Parts: sequence; structure tokens; C-alpha cells
Amino acid sequence: VWIPIRIGRQHPAIEVRLLGEGAQPIYRQTYEGSELGQGLPSNQPLIVALGSSMGVEALSRSSADGSHATFSTVHLESAGDVPPNSSAYSSCDLLLISGSDPELLQSLDGDQWSAVDEWIRRGGACIICLGDRDQELVAELEPLIDLLPGPLVGTGRINNPAALESLVATEDPLSDFG
Repeated sequence: VWIPIRIGRQHPAIEVRLLGEGAQPIYRQTYEGSELGQGLPSNQPLIVALGSSMGVEALSRSSADGSHATFSTVHLESAGDVPPNSSAYSSCDLLLISGSDPELLQSLDGDQWSAVDEWIRRGGACIICLGDRDQELVAELEPLIDLLPGPLVGTGRINNPAALESLVATEDPLSDFG
């Protein structure tokens, strides 16, 4: 069983317990921080990208000593990588859903879409970028319709992305995009 967790310290000790009937421990194992491998700092945001990350990792800056970046990005590139329960997103700060890989979105099952939906409805932050195939994707993917805050009215073009630039740490100006 794999469950992502967010820990307050960089090298904590973790105890895993398997409970049986009456909440009696039937298995107990303690792991020291060094056994767990390198983790992320607990205050470092984690972005989970479903499909393409849309280049968001290029916006992350590294610390002066190179020890950590402003945020980390994880790509879920196949349906087998997408968790079937919302608790798996507990360490996630932002979920990016990209329409650039419609085959991936179409291959997700009901449990996977329910996990995404439940996580978002419980307060999870999500950015959905459908691109110019927006109407086609929404028509094919009913679970995606439920995640949108309203009906699609069409596509547009951003000619002055200055307001968006203020939200990200980049030295290169964004060019116009649609």
C-alpha cells in the first residue's frame, strides 16, 4: 500500500501500524528518516500534473545553495499512475489537468475521476487547461464537465499576460498565448 504523506521535519521517524479487529496492532514497523530516502521540505509546494505539466517546472527557482526548488512537480503520465482515492492527493497543493493528452483522460476509470472530484470539492486547488479541443473533450468526458465551474463559451487569446507573470517566479516574460 502506497500512501503519500507530508511530514513536518526533514528526517523524521515514522511508525507504520496494521490494526486488526478491535484496533489491536497486528504489525508494527518503525522507519528512521535516513531509511525513507530524500523527502521534500514540508513547506515546499507540490504540484501534481495529470498528463502534461504545461512547462510549469520551468517557473520554479532553486534556492541559492541548490538544495531545493520553489516547488516540485510530479507527472502522472499513465492511467496506472493516477490514484483511485482522494487521500492520495493529501500532499498535493495544486492539481494540473491538461487536455493535451486526451487518451490519458479518457482512460481514467470512475474511481480515479471520483478521487479527483472529491479532492477538489474538499478544497483542493486545480487548474484545467483544455486548449483548443475544449468542446470536444468536454463532450467526451462527462467527469470533466463536473469539475468545470460553468459552461464553456469558447476559446480566447491572452495578449497581455503581465497579470499572470506576477503569479510566477520567472525572469523571462511570457509571450501571448491562446
